[in-house]
Amino acid sequence: MRRGVRHLGLIVAVAVFGSAAVGANALAGGSDGSWEVGAYGYEIFPDVSSGIQNSLGYGVRAGYNLKATSEIELTWDKSKGDAILASGPSFDIKKIGLMFVRNFVPKGKKTAVPTFVFGLGNVSIDSGAASESSYYLRLGGGARFYVAPHVAIRLEAGILRWRGQGDATPQSADYSFDANLGVSFVFGGKGAGPGGDSTGDKKDSKKEGESGPKGEKGEIP
Repeated sequence: MRRGVRHLGLIVAVAVFGSAAVGANALAGGSDGSWEVGAYGYEIFPDVSSGIQNSLGYGVRAGYNLKATSEIELTWDKSKGDAILASGPSFDIKKIGLMFVRNFVPKGKKTAVPTFVFGLGNVSIDSGAASESSYYLRLGGGARFYVAPHVAIRLEAGILRWRGQGDATPQSADYSFDANLGVSFVFGGKGAGPGGDSTGDKKDSKKEGESGPKGEKGEIP
């Protein structure tokens, strides 16, 4: 657990320096009703009690923005880790999860959008000789760094809590840390996005709606 906290601090530091290094010309592209799809590579640091070493993996995500600040996201990823003991087996680890993403949308045209993530899912572990699955809870956060209006580099880290079932891993509560880095593509939606002013169109349309009826009433048949 302490190792996970140290890694989390490192990821936060990278996110802060990364936001300062990216230029300020790209417009954050999420908006009400928009979609996000992407892929990522990640490293998972399982609890020592699980008997599994750190492992690298890959995953995909797809999300829908209920609002510019609120997103529902489906994730899937896979990794392969060796046993801590030299004579132990290798473990295939697969996770599927449903996450809620809170986007902290800055005012104005900003490239960095901090995120807070929490949700639950299912983790399955296969050692070749035995397999098991368990529900997990995940809590984490990170940031999107927009390099183009609808393309972002996404950095994220989180803590997972799941429970070994005694088949492939010991029967105990486990806390794991994961960190991922990927790319996301945002499309669809309405308005000008979180970095722009989406109220202008509404005002213009309102004015047009008001001027129409008045003009009709003023006409002489």
